Amino acid sequence: MRDTEPVVVVGAGPTGLLLAAELARHGAPVRIVDRRDGDCRESQALGVQARTPEMLDSLGLAGEFVARDARVRGFTMWDGRRRLARVEYSTLDTAFPFLLDIPQDETEAILRAHLARLGVEVEQGSEVLDLACADGHVALTARGLDEQTLTIRASYVVGCDGAHSTIRRLVGLPFDGHGYAHEWLLADVALDWDRSPDDVHIVFHASGRATVCMPLPGGRWRVILYFAGRWDAARPPALAEVAALVEERVPGPVAVSDPTWLATFQTHRRSAPAYRRGRVLLAGDAVHIHSPAGGQGMNTGLLDAHNLGWKLAAVLTSGASEALLHSYHAERAPIARDVLAPTHRLVQLTALSAPWQRAARGALVPLLAGLPPVRRQMARRISQLYAGYRTSPLCVGAVRSRHGRVRPGDRAPDAGRLVVAGRPARLHELRRGQGHVLLVVGVGAEDDAGALLCRWGGQVRRVGIDAAMDADCEVRRRFGPPALHLVRPDGHLAASGREAIEAYLGLVYGSAVQPVQAGVTSASLYELEREGTVLVRPDGHVAGRTQHASDDPPGVLRQVLGTILSGGRDRDA
Repeated sequence: MRDTEPVVVVGAGPTGLLLAAELARHGAPVRIVDRRDGDCRESQALGVQARTPEMLDSLGLAGEFVARDARVRGFTMWDGRRRLARVEYSTLDTAFPFLLDIPQDETEAILRAHLARLGVEVEQGSEVLDLACADGHVALTARGLDEQTLTIRASYVVGCDGAHSTIRRLVGLPFDGHGYAHEWLLADVALDWDRSPDDVHIVFHASGRATVCMPLPGGRWRVILYFAGRWDAARPPALAEVAALVEERVPGPVAVSDPTWLATFQTHRRSAPAYRRGRVLLAGDAVHIHSPAGGQGMNTGLLDAHNLGWKLAAVLTSGASEALLHSYHAERAPIARDVLAPTHRLVQLTALSAPWQRAARGALVPLLAGLPPVRRQMARRISQLYAGYRTSPLCVGAVRSRHGRVRPGDRAPDAGRLVVAGRPARLHELRRGQGHVLLVVGVGAEDDAGALLCRWGGQVRRVGIDAAMDADCEVRRRFGPPALHLVRPDGHLAASGREAIEAYLGLVYGSAVQPVQAGVTSASLYELEREGTVLVRPDGHVAGRTQHASDDPPGVLRQVLGTILSGGRDRDA
């Protein structure tokens, strides 16, 4: 371990908690500090999209979220009482084809318990006042609950401290964008009405002021009233005021009662130009915020943490070059832009008020949503299953593949009809654990797999799949040739083919021989057409692939990865 100082995560919301847990899980020293003096008491963020429980499943946590019995099957758009469109999540290619409407305080409670099991406790009431970078570390000045100041030395600092991030301000990064006009109202209440509790309902209004109703556990609802006018931020709305606005906007009868939380808030669309300044990084709302339309914010932050966690741990514990951290901005910034744009367009769609605009919306939305491919694509985007890193600097050795097959940078999909030791299994279950996963398909690739594991068995786990496991050829259809695929710790494909994988691992982790770890023994996970190699990154995305073990010369990968991961002068992201 090259750095003895811990990574200090600033902010103990969902993003900070997950990042600290990922660092601890991968063996990196970590501290997490938070200016609050206790747990989150309001529900704040709500929707957990399908890509997030997929990620949590790799950590063994998905079951705790699903057990909350908060599944949402789809979302429906209404113009008054006229239904314009309904999009179902059941078409999603995942073991979690639904949205989970779980309040943020419950999400944080699950993640805090997970972090505590890893031996890390949140240092509450610690407010960061200043930071300075020097001599290969960061010195933080903080003030504790006792009002005394202290200095904390860190190898890296990650600001997960929200939209008003102190860390972002201290490193001098702007937060460009704009706010939306007027305050929005939020109410967690009981609703007595006739619309399905299985859906999120978006109700357009002739005034251009929409209402969104999201089902909560226990038969309750979260109501968000867009563009609610000017409100005194110091005074939450009264129940009677919320009920009057709901009656005005949502065709009845609708009875609003039993509030547990009433609040006003302002919403913004902003982002920072960089995710990293030297040894200081940003994640979640500290680097990008947007409207709650579509329920994307918390999910984007959690996936930031999952992407960054394994990379920081690799640098600190496994000899990876610090230049690996450049890929964090390169991969996650485009995803944030992809989230900012459609959420803004959805707000604009709800705000249409001119008669001709409303007429056009009333005609076009049903027409487009009536096409099954459009509905499927809408569900994929909202669920974030579409998100991948094909343009990442880590995607090397890529080859052309048939339509629908996985390419380096893509999310490595699940295969749900496998049989292991006589029982049903999913591919995502088999790759649970730490580090990269080497998928070995067919007996013909065993020698190549053995050679890789002899050198990098400490960082790579083997999962072998044979024809008996994959009788429906599901793996082969999804991944195609070749016979070796390396999946990153965050579930994206890193590379395919022995030469590509060997070069990637050599440049990321070095050439030292690592002890071999046992894996799932099977031979043809994907029933590939012929031998080859696939490298899957630690985050579960495909990094590269070749059609045959000899098709991808190592020089190509070494040249590109050498520049990205170990070559050149270190620079800010």
